Formats: sequence, C-alpha cells, structure tokens
Amino acid sequence: FEAGKFGKAVLVEEGTTNLFINPDFDTNSDWGNATWHASGGIQGGAYYEYGYDWGFRQTVTINKGVEYTASVFIRRNPTGNGSGRIQLNLTGEVFESNNSNALMKAYVAPDDGKWHRMSVTFKVVGTGTTSLLVRFLQSSGTGTTDFDRAQLEAKPYATSFIDGTRAAETLTIPTDGVLNPAEGTVECY
Repeated sequence: FEAGKFGKAVLVEEGTTNLFINPDFDTNSDWGNATWHASGGIQGGAYYEYGYDWGFRQTVTINKGVEYTASVFIRRNPTGNGSGRIQLNLTGEVFESNNSNALMKAYVAPDDGKWHRMSVTFKVVGTGTTSLLVRFLQSSGTGTTDFDRAQLEAKPYATSFIDGTRAAETLTIPTDGVLNPAEGTVECY
C-alpha cells in the first residue's frame, strides 16, 4: 500500500523503461560536471546542484516518430532562483512540435524547500534512431538549482520514477468469498 490523496491505496502502474544511466544520481558519474551531494535528495538520497551552464547532461539514443517524455524533480535552493530548465538538442534532426533542433521547457519551483517535478513531451520527425542530448540547468541568473530523479521514457506523459525497467503491473482480486457480483461497488481513481 502507498500513502496518497485518499489515505492508503493499491498502486498499479504500467510498465516503462527509464533510458537514462544513473537517473537517481546515486553516484557522481554519467552526467558531466555538476556539484554532487551524497544525501539530501528525495528520500534522503543523492542529488545534483547546478547553475546556468551546459555541462550537466547525458546523450541517449531514441527512436524517431515515437513520443517521449523527459522529466526531473527540481528544488529551489538558497543560492538560486529555482528556475529549472530541460534543454533537448538534436544534430541534423528536428522536433515535431517546433520544427527545430532544440526544444526547451522551463519551470520555476516555489520557494517552499520541496521537490517539484517538471517534464516535457516530444517527438522527433522521421524514422530510425537518433542521438538526443538532454541537459538540466537553471534557466537563468546566478546561483544554482537542485535536481533529482531524472527520467526519459517512451510515453506521452511522465510516470512515477523508476531506475531501470518497471514491468507492467496487474491487480488480481479473488472473488470467491470476497466479492458478490450481485451487490456492492468497486471504485477506481
């Protein structure tokens, strides 16, 4: 059971694969130059702190013509303005939404000390594969913003964070002696 909006409930999710290497930043590797912190991130884990520059990045091979969503959690810290940015770049290809080789999404996190998720959904024109450069940075100004739990998945929306692959989940409820098909209701949210 997971705590949520209505108390505790059963969480059943579809399968997905996070295409990033080291997406929860547990080790100080695979993302270029950013300030790594071993603790203080979501659920006490590691996180990165980064400002306005181009060094905090990872390149991933993706399929053209498939919808993807990149997401990351950001937190305003005392030195920065809390304006996180996801910057996507292609070489020789274009994004379907803007017919350009660059796509950017910015989000300003509230000054509340909490982690907030930002995401951008996109599709690359054509067929075959291409290399996608993903950068996370503070959108502008001085100081830094905190980043944790990066995810890139072949979905038109962000799902809950996974480091690796999550198999599709199903919920099976035995009905004998538990549910009477002639009475009651089953509700889902």
